Amino acid sequence: MVDFLYKCNSGYLNYTALNYFGTKITYQKLFENIDKVASALQASGVRKGDIVSICSLNTPEFVYLLYAVNKVGAVSNWLGLTSPVSDLHEQIVSTDCKIIFVIEMAYDKIREAVKDSQVEQIITVPVENSMPKIMGFMVSRKNKHPHNDVIKWNDFLTASTGRVEPPDVKSDEMAMIEYTGGSTGVPKGVMLFNKSLNIYYVNFNMANSSGLTGYQKKDRFLACVPLFLAFGASACGHGPLCHSMELVLVPNPSPKTVVKQIVKAKPNHIGAGRLLVDELVKEAKESDIDLSYIHSIIYGGEGEDKAWEKESEEKLRKIG
Repeated sequence: MVDFLYKCNSGYLNYTALNYFGTKITYQKLFENIDKVASALQASGVRKGDIVSICSLNTPEFVYLLYAVNKVGAVSNWLGLTSPVSDLHEQIVSTDCKIIFVIEMAYDKIREAVKDSQVEQIITVPVENSMPKIMGFMVSRKNKHPHNDVIKWNDFLTASTGRVEPPDVKSDEMAMIEYTGGSTGVPKGVMLFNKSLNIYYVNFNMANSSGLTGYQKKDRFLACVPLFLAFGASACGHGPLCHSMELVLVPNPSPKTVVKQIVKAKPNHIGAGRLLVDELVKEAKESDIDLSYIHSIIYGGEGEDKAWEKESEEKLRKIG
């Protein structure tokens, strides 16, 4: 995945890759940060084939982790933030992971889930780490960080030398584990391979060449679907980044919060669930906001509903 991402963007390193509440990170800086995190992973003992568990929101640090874990040949095991402790415990124990990265607000749940497990290290990641300074300061005061018995993200990075010794990773080797929703029983871990995640971009690029999506380099893609969902990781993360887009990261996926970010960031493309589309239409009608900058909305990760699609498309066209 990380090799493919670089090949797609080697000529566009000065383009903006990530936009996090106005903090903009170029593709050049993205790859530097991936190397920094990959080096720290190797210094922490992570090797090819190891499982690294991740419990995240959409922040730059977790994008770095997505590719850094891949670069060192390990497999990222994406734990659902809203999953019950019993499911998280099973997903941790069954994968034999030794190291977990968790957004700080979910630490208490993960601490409970790792009881009687093989986990040796827990690294907490603050949601405000890459925010603009004033915003980050305000958020850090609001979100107290009382946990002193874990490794902090910035302390984890101190072990990094910036140098990485990437192993030979084949396209048909596993890159990620994502979990089903559990609607038909116990959530199942789905093994996603490097090739399948890269092929997603290739297929979309072919569709785009026929005018289906209108994707252009430098377009802004709003990513509010969590990376711990396969739809989020592929359609709303890896795919847009391979298109050399500016990925606008929204950590809080609640529809009302996301709509505010849409109005502020004015994305050209949106990855969404049905609730967000409904909220967007409602807000546009009530507040008479202009949405003409939106070229496409891709929704997924749930059942298809042709009647809803037709109705929503008509409503979206009416509001421009």
